[in-house]
Amino acid sequence: MFRAAVLYLCLGVLVTPSLAAPARKPKLNMGAYPSLALPPARVLVTAELVGGEDDENAYCPELEWDWADGSRSVQGSDCSPPDSPQKAPLERRFSARHRFSLPGQYWVALRLRLAGRVVREGGVRILIQGPSQD
Repeated sequence: MFRAAVLYLCLGVLVTPSLAAPARKPKLNMGAYPSLALPPARVLVTAELVGGEDDENAYCPELEWDWADGSRSVQGSDCSPPDSPQKAPLERRFSARHRFSLPGQYWVALRLRLAGRVVREGGVRILIQGPSQD
């Protein structure tokens, strides 16, 4: 042990644990407006990356909305590459509208994907009450 310490000192290598704190990842918060409605209901679902640092793993994701009624929608990404001089700032707010025709409780999920891999996900509960109007 002593010889190893002397060897490190002779070579000018200082071994210390990393003092930098690990980067905090943003959290995905979601909301629905209205979150309680009668059918047919057109609902706006919003999502926001909150806190953390501008994580490259969340830059320009593809958005996959799972509406919990058997339908899904995908919004593709159309951004400059992250190393481009025209790189857009990290998008932190997302929204989509959906029409719910039947009463029920729905857990709407949003998945942010990069290269097919889920990098963030979240969800929000929506309650549609009353008789169906369709």
